[in-house]
Amino acid sequence: MLFLDGNTVALATSCTINVSRNMDEASSKDDGSWRTVTPGDASWDISAESLFSPDGEDSAQKQIAFPDLFAALVDGKELEAHFTVAENASSNGLPAEGWMPKAGEGYKGKCYVNASSIAAPKGSAASSSFSFTGNGPLEQVTA
Repeated sequence: MLFLDGNTVALATSCTINVSRNMDEASSKDDGSWRTVTPGDASWDISAESLFSPDGEDSAQKQIAFPDLFAALVDGKELEAHFTVAENASSNGLPAEGWMPKAGEGYKGKCYVNASSIAAPKGSAASSSFSFTGNGPLEQVTA
């Protein structure tokens, strides 16, 4: 589950976190026909999808929706991302107090919204998608 500044994305359907490291060229004539590399900069990003919600932040249930994330994109607001499971997960759906991130688990880092979209296909529910680019390290949360 993706938490952004302590809130979950309203009506979320999926979330993916990607971590990668560039490999810098280090080949010389001494290496023959084999390429040699050294580890370069690491980076990370997140993509998230949800059913479209026209409503803004719901502070009681700790959820943010398209208008909030669109504003963060336009304003260039840095967000704290926490990718983890919900402490209060249940099969009964969203708790009245909202989802709570499980302490001591997951991955955290600062990020920016770098893209958003809305899709409204005929005969289906409208959906929204967001992409986030990590700003600095992504750290594993430990107890």
